[in-house]
Amino acid sequence: MMQKEIRLRGGAMRLVTLTVLTIFIFVSSPFGQTQRAPFREQVNLDFGTYRGQAELQVETPTLIRGKTFTCRVTFNNSREGRYFYNPFFNNWIDLPAQLAVFDRNREYIGNLFWQADLKMARGPEDWVYVGKGFVGTSFKMIAGHVPGTRYEKSKELLPKGSYYLQMIYYGVFLHPRHELDSKQERDKWDELDNKEMFRSNLVKVELTDE
Repeated sequence: MMQKEIRLRGGAMRLVTLTVLTIFIFVSSPFGQTQRAPFREQVNLDFGTYRGQAELQVETPTLIRGKTFTCRVTFNNSREGRYFYNPFFNNWIDLPAQLAVFDRNREYIGNLFWQADLKMARGPEDWVYVGKGFVGTSFKMIAGHVPGTRYEKSKELLPKGSYYLQMIYYGVFLHPRHELDSKQERDKWDELDNKEMFRSNLVKVELTDE
């Protein structure tokens, strides 16, 4: 179960609850999964006329290895209304961000999102219009599971200790919804799609056994 919400200017909120085929999000994207990321504090969106910031919340700072926990991410658009790509993190298409995990020494471990190679092509319906306000979603993860690393099997999870979680967004999140006419525009956005644009706050968690 995923909850998706859009809060519009003036405080009005639209909350949408969807039932999806998989309860847990195991998703990967070429815009995140293949990119190692250095440890860095929060960076707000400041690109062209785009302004905004992302916030990551974890239900509890203490996580039990092998058990599920809930994350919530919101993006606050502080400028005029825009279309943003896949802000609800539909795992059947490319994702606009990765959920990075760093160890206590601030070394990058991997991306908590993973997805099989089979994905659907993007369509106009994959962009969501967000007015001046925020858009958000929540999802469940398995503590200690890091897809694409030695810690992706249930028998070998991340060891006990302190870790940092952070959402890292890429240019594809800002990719225009309309068809790009010129090759120059297409080349520009092909390059920007894979460029880091902004980051959420860092969330420190403690991984323990029962």
